[in-house]
Amino acid sequence: MKRYRAVSLLIAAASLLVSVGQAMPRAHADTAYNVSMNWFPEPEQGGYYYADHMGLYKKYGINTTIRIFGFSVNQFTDVLSGKLAFGMGNADEILQYRSRGAPLVAIMNTFQTNPQGFLWHAEDKSIHSLADFSNHTIIYSFGAGFFPYLQKHYHWTNIKTRNYDFTSRAFALDPKAVNQCYVTSEPYVWGKQGLKVKYALIANSGYNPYGDLIFTTESMVKNHPDLVKAFVKASVEGWYSYLKDPTAINKYLPTAPGAKNFPMKPDEIAFDFNQVKRLHLVDGGDAATHGIGYFSLARWKTLQQQMVSTGQKVGQVDVSKAFTNQFLPGKM
Repeated sequence: MKRYRAVSLLIAAASLLVSVGQAMPRAHADTAYNVSMNWFPEPEQGGYYYADHMGLYKKYGINTTIRIFGFSVNQFTDVLSGKLAFGMGNADEILQYRSRGAPLVAIMNTFQTNPQGFLWHAEDKSIHSLADFSNHTIIYSFGAGFFPYLQKHYHWTNIKTRNYDFTSRAFALDPKAVNQCYVTSEPYVWGKQGLKVKYALIANSGYNPYGDLIFTTESMVKNHPDLVKAFVKASVEGWYSYLKDPTAINKYLPTAPGAKNFPMKPDEIAFDFNQVKRLHLVDGGDAATHGIGYFSLARWKTLQQQMVSTGQKVGQVDVSKAFTNQFLPGKM
């Protein structure tokens, strides 16, 4: 089951974010510059686990480990306060934080195509695409950035909404329900539960924020560029290696720290990885030309315009400062 952290909740402590935004750890050999994922161990994060488990961070001279994910953890505030060097989020979240003055900057991307989607009952013949959700119950994480855009874009009518609890219970009980999903997870897991589903990527609507990007602070980028470069290079190399041969990491994931809190079976891991690779979620799009991790200024501007069109107050954000490609090693 996959997440979409609620942007409106994550920026609630905006005054705190701005006040602590310049605190960062000092750089020296013994400092642990850790990174936090935004979910439990899974193939969508496989490149980072490869870099960690196979020693690439150490190879490039950086003491980095992956911190265990927890629902009570806000990695945005932890990065801003200096408790973490790097965090994982989505591009719309970065724009929301920057609109409140938080000096976060994305340093590499994971998903060129965001895996977020919706699924519906296969028996529901009234749905052929995301445009057909009128007269249905829509189950999603309240506060998610994609929902106001989709509602305006498709002009849904007579809909009911329910907050997603990351289980299939509400969906299974309502034949007219549609449910937020990650296309790498719920379609397979819920199918194993006996639910016949169809699904579509939200990216098909044009709303395609960079997903699972890695961010840090402007202070880190300015004061420790060699450290950031080493982290990015190791992570990108990890992704190329993982996509080429996932065997070792897919075997490791069920035993990785935190995995017991949301265990995945081998067949789930295999489906997850195959979706990532088959759909070219990481190495497709601009990454095919510029290398894994790449950001396009045009896409950031498009995302900003989409968010503004739904009343989200990110219009004053200078999107050119929300990300950087300067640390990327290019195609490997």
